[in-house]
Amino acid sequence: MIEAEAAQRSNGNTGSEGLIAFNEVRTYLASVYDGAFPPSTSSGGNLTIEILEEKYISMVGSLQVFYDTRRTNNVLNIPIKGGSATTLPQRFLYPQSEIGANSNFPGIIDLFSKTPINN
Repeated sequence: MIEAEAAQRSNGNTGSEGLIAFNEVRTYLASVYDGAFPPSTSSGGNLTIEILEEKYISMVGSLQVFYDTRRTNNVLNIPIKGGSATTLPQRFLYPQSEIGANSNFPGIIDLFSKTPINN
């Protein structure tokens, strides 16, 4: 899925490399799970969304899903649960053991402040 998304994004959403890689994954999933994973015919932004959706479904519960959701500004519109939060956290809390043992600890930073890589 990473290969498919990278190929799709690096070719300006116009190349077929992303579609080929995505359909290879779907063919593999069909063979492993005996299910119907028809090949995609999408292109452009629609293909990027399909790739992210498939990755989300295939990896639910994984930290990669959190990273992708944060990285793409929640393009899949995954519901944000919790009190009054309207945005996704950009980082995890640092445990006290990390604060005490890591000389590179950056200090207390708001969980919702954008990280440099996601700006």
